[in-house]
Amino acid sequence: MIRPRPAVAIAAILLPPLGVFLDRGLGAAFWITTGLTCLAFVPGAIFALYTVSHAPLRPPAHAA
Repeated sequence: MIRPRPAVAIAAILLPPLGVFLDRGLGAAFWITTGLTCLAFVPGAIFALYTVSHAPLRPPAHAA
């Protein structure tokens, strides 16, 4: 488990899609978080915190 940056962790709690966007960009995790947050805030926040606190399985596409 990787410790997320404090600003990203706070953004993941207050605005879950923003926290995931800052950490991972506009990928699948962002859209999953957006959908979960639209359905209910708590599942979106939980998924966002999980996403930003764990290392990505592969590097993002823009990191070349």
